[in-house]
Formats: sequence, C-alpha cells, structure tokens
Amino acid sequence: KESIKNQYTDVIEVDNTSILINFASEGVGVGVIPNYLIKSNYIDKNIRISQTFDIERSMYIAYPYQNPLPRKLAEISTFIRSELSQVLKSESF
Repeated sequence: KESIKNQYTDVIEVDNTSILINFASEGVGVGVIPNYLIKSNYIDKNIRISQTFDIERSMYIAYPYQNPLPRKLAEISTFIRSELSQVLKSESF
C-alpha cells in the first residue's frame, strides 16, 4: 500500500463503487462516489469527504474500446483528472 501511494502517479480506473471505496479507505487514492453512498453505512471512518455537490448532473460512461473518446467524454475525463490532481496536491490531503 505504501509503495503504491508513494510511487504510483497515474489514474486507476474502476467500474465498481465498492472497489473504489476500499481503495480510498486503504489510503490508495481518491475518488468520486454517488452521494447516496455518502449518506449510508458504506462510508467508514478512514474516508474523508472533501467536497459534496447538491446539484444533480448527468454522468457519462466511457468504455475502453471507444478510442478515441467522443468529445464530451474526453472533456469529462480531463475534468476528473484535473480535479483529482488538485485534491492530491492540496496540503489538507
């Protein structure tokens, strides 16, 4: 876990929220999860919620075989990567 946290600099993409929550609770990274999971018992004491959004937004799903990605999906991917990068660089993380 420590080796991954210190040396891995790319994005790990998972398509399962329980895997994402397990990674985050083990300190492997950060992620975006649906707000209904934040309000439930799925969140343990090791996960820190840094930001919540009350506005409902559409979500687009990109599949690996879509290459190149459609414009909207490419923009969403760029946005998510930049947001995660900012969170990882913040002093409070």
